[in-house]
Amino acid sequence: MSIGLAYPGGMSKDAVTAATRAHQIATRQAGRTRERLHAAILAALDAGMTQAELSRLTGYTRERLRQIARGVSQGQ
Repeated sequence: MSIGLAYPGGMSKDAVTAATRAHQIATRQAGRTRERLHAAILAALDAGMTQAELSRLTGYTRERLRQIARGVSQGQ
């Protein structure tokens, strides 16, 4: 149970604040893991792995892999 001002429906300011902080942390972590994935993709491309194989491994489209190779940000 959350301590703080309760609003109709059971939501409190503390719950919203906690959820906001959790989301902000997850967003930062996602950015770091995405950077590591992109570095691994670039290394695999440099080592000769095909875009088709990388697409199967990552779920990214071949176009997205080309964008990563060119250094194009997707604004995430």
